[in-house]
Amino acid sequence: MAEIRFSPALIGAACNLSEADLRARVAEWAALKRGASNMTLIDDGVSVELGPDQLAADVADLAAREADCCPFYAFTLAIDGASRRLSITAGQGGQPAVRALLGMFQ
Repeated sequence: MAEIRFSPALIGAACNLSEADLRARVAEWAALKRGASNMTLIDDGVSVELGPDQLAADVADLAAREADCCPFYAFTLAIDGASRRLSITAGQGGQPAVRALLGMFQ
């Protein structure tokens, strides 16, 4: 398993989670990214097309917990038949924060 990397500056600065909780949360977002069938950059964020094995309820729970922790993120879960898409934004110029959340460093 690859090591999960994040900036230590997040702990106590931009994030109110403990280091252990932050590592667990980053792992959850990494799992969401791995299961996604497609990810597209959108204005101020990223749109994630969920894979067939990703349950909308689990994704909604993760998004709700992240919104409680980091209220600058906005999450929209769209369900259209078998198609499910999570859009994540962080306000004007917030795409770098969303990309970091999803581990999209390039």
